[in-house]
Amino acid sequence: MVLGSGVYRIGSSVEFDWCAVGCVKELRRLGWKTVIINCNPETVSTDFDMCDRLYFDELSLERVLDIYEFESPIGVIVSMGGQTPNNIAMPMHRLGVPILGTSAESIDNAENRFKFSRLLDCIGLSQPRWKELTDIDSAKAFCEEVGYPCLVRPSYVLSGAAMNVANDHDQLITFLTAAKNISPEHPVVISQFILDAKEIDVDAVAQSGRLVAMAVSEHVENAGVHSGDATLVTPPQDLNEETLKLIKELVRALADELEVSGPFNLQLLAKDNRLLIIEANLRVSRSFPFVSKTLKYDFIAAATRAILGAARDSIHPPFDTHSSKVERLSLSKSFLEPSVNVLENTVGYVGVKVPVFSFARLLGADVLLGVEMVSTGEVACFGVDRYEAYLLAQAAALCNTNGLLPKPGDNVFLSIGSYRHKLEMLPSLSLKKVGSRRLSAFVTRGYQTRRLAVDTNVPLLTDVKLAKLLIEALYRYFHGQNANKTVIKSEDNEYNVYKQSFLHRLLPLHSITSSQIIYLPGLIDIHVHTRDPGMEYKEDWTSVTKAALAGGIVTILAMPNTDPAIVDEDTFNIMSRNATSKACCDYGLYVGASSENASTISSLSHKAVGLKMYLNETFTCLSLGNKLNIWRQHFENWPSDRPICCHAEGETIAAVILLAEITGRSVHICHVARRAEIELIRDAKQRGLKVTCEVCPHHLFLTADDLPQEGGWNEVRPRLGTADDINALWANINTIDCFATDHAPHTISEKSKVSGAPPGFPGLETMLSLLLTAMYNGRLTLTELIERLYINPYKIFGIPTAHTLYEAVNSVSRGIYGETWVEVDMSAEWRIPGAAWETKSESAPSFFTRANWSPFAGRVVRGQVRRVMLRGHLAFVDGRGMTNLFVFFIFTV
Repeated sequence: MVLGSGVYRIGSSVEFDWCAVGCVKELRRLGWKTVIINCNPETVSTDFDMCDRLYFDELSLERVLDIYEFESPIGVIVSMGGQTPNNIAMPMHRLGVPILGTSAESIDNAENRFKFSRLLDCIGLSQPRWKELTDIDSAKAFCEEVGYPCLVRPSYVLSGAAMNVANDHDQLITFLTAAKNISPEHPVVISQFILDAKEIDVDAVAQSGRLVAMAVSEHVENAGVHSGDATLVTPPQDLNEETLKLIKELVRALADELEVSGPFNLQLLAKDNRLLIIEANLRVSRSFPFVSKTLKYDFIAAATRAILGAARDSIHPPFDTHSSKVERLSLSKSFLEPSVNVLENTVGYVGVKVPVFSFARLLGADVLLGVEMVSTGEVACFGVDRYEAYLLAQAAALCNTNGLLPKPGDNVFLSIGSYRHKLEMLPSLSLKKVGSRRLSAFVTRGYQTRRLAVDTNVPLLTDVKLAKLLIEALYRYFHGQNANKTVIKSEDNEYNVYKQSFLHRLLPLHSITSSQIIYLPGLIDIHVHTRDPGMEYKEDWTSVTKAALAGGIVTILAMPNTDPAIVDEDTFNIMSRNATSKACCDYGLYVGASSENASTISSLSHKAVGLKMYLNETFTCLSLGNKLNIWRQHFENWPSDRPICCHAEGETIAAVILLAEITGRSVHICHVARRAEIELIRDAKQRGLKVTCEVCPHHLFLTADDLPQEGGWNEVRPRLGTADDINALWANINTIDCFATDHAPHTISEKSKVSGAPPGFPGLETMLSLLLTAMYNGRLTLTELIERLYINPYKIFGIPTAHTLYEAVNSVSRGIYGETWVEVDMSAEWRIPGAAWETKSESAPSFFTRANWSPFAGRVVRGQVRRVMLRGHLAFVDGRGMTNLFVFFIFTV
């Protein structure tokens, strides 16, 4: 039987219901029948199908006992519903109800302030100086001894009810009276209030006193703000390894002393290299959902298994005829939950949880925060660091009141009290650098100012630490970013670029998912045939770039064998205009070497990504055949800092490498396909020759026997190799610098011709999934894939990064945000469509490419592109390409 959280109120909300639901789900997964008692119809735990038996009833001792006697469960779990179930744990225990998990005596030792403080003293764990209230005079004497302020702390309360900071004798008497009224049966403790200390929250799971897992969250605000109102950061960013080690030792010692089995929460103070324990709650806390989701570890499921395992022989699984269920039930009894070092798991982002308040609905209420919780909700967001996550979270929290974060040029009102706080706020001077004005207030009536901010819907911070975090976050995000219009000029083109700033776009988006998601940089395909101009019925710039985005490619380098071929400035400008008006992703253009342009083509070297030389049979009008003298002229005239790319096969590769050595320049070999070729390039590299190469997926995965022999389905240049060639390519993966599709689309009717079919395969939409499948099967690492589709293309072709593209047009840094990336779902298995040879006719489109077929049709691959972001704009999502994107011709600058 699991006790829920009861009615929602300040301090007890959906967080505890999430824990109760998680517990029930894990119990049912392990084969147990479950009973829930809860009275709040808003909760998920009261859904009719969430448990086996549901009681809509009050969480009072009498009603719980009635239901217990009627249902006769093996025990009651009180640690998942927050403070309300904990408050009746000891009375139930005295009446003989078995409490599963941490014992009722241990719960009482933690909840009773006097017992807990005495326990800490006995085991030598540090805490602020304290005294139990016996009479007013002794309380006054203690406070005078340790010095005001002092903290008044009643027992068995949630969200700091009646907990107050007393600054003088009058306040002390008032607060002690209130504390005794709210907790008349339990002691009230007075403790020293530590000023300017850092507060730390620890959420943990233990089994029979053995620590299983723990999460550490640090408060942004100084101690004195209730943890429910505080801004939490996890993984912790300001705690060093030594401090984390000390925290772990404290948690282990306390879990062992209290013999904890299940979830618990510990609150610590850190000051002057000392850790002091404030309190322990032997139940879930409101931050359990936050740390579970941020750190990707289900603390509630682990705590449930720990509770069952610790029960040992007191749990007797009910009889069940299903053997698998009986096995699960047996395993859950006396099960030792393994320890997990959650802190060592790098999640790759930072989570920040901020509170949401409803002061605007409470006329006249002061907004100052203290040790008693006043927030009514919370928001958590993720970011690459705490600054980004905090901005996102604050922006989300302000949606509750229709508020907005300040933008460059907005006024920021600073009201700073003490000299120490003025020193802390010195970093706010950086706001000037983003165009904001600071309005200083030396003498303000604080309450009226705060209340005016709430009533006029102005975002308000009352904590100096939070103000520092917000200012630093705003500065990092806005620094130097101005919304303006920039013109990129080249000799023959002029482009208008609207650089996006915070004023025109959302903050970065981050998500977590149950799928196996990986993120890749914007990939580059260095070998693509666009067919535009001249053969648009095969492909044009729109279809080819949409196909690229669908395949996770954000930049394509287009070959010059179009109609007309790109061999001079006039034809280059034709190609450039077509691309400018139609392209959906970034692109670069090759120029082609011909017998007539060896002395003139170098004038386009500042615009072109490289010079393409066709030295063997191919689908082109640019073949140079055996014209060795023309080869040499091009090698000598083309600038040595710009690449020459050669279609060279067999012995031609040896001649090209020799020519590159003679002329003292580098050379790139396209679509290597044979054992002899890759081994020759490997040996040349070992001797220090400046040669790079690429390999295509169809040469890595296909032989001529894998495709139909009739028609031209297996026609490609270079031709498909043998299984031995494929093995050699994989064996020399370290020699391969780039992967490239050699995307060369032809229509189905052309490829199905009995004779005269043109050579070439489409490949933009399948390359990434084929390579990810190889990675999944252990033939390739993710690092090797990124090197060959991103890092090496940048290096070989000198491609400007997104950052340098903007710099080249007198723009500024995009800051810390990566705005071009590819999201891939590695859990997705899919079968490549496009087996056109089976129908021999044009069919409904399966691809973005107009070729609408694939040589890999029918192959099952893993990894599907879900989303592509191009400079902060959504370019592709779940099979849909976006329009109206601004793309770069990467060598116009």
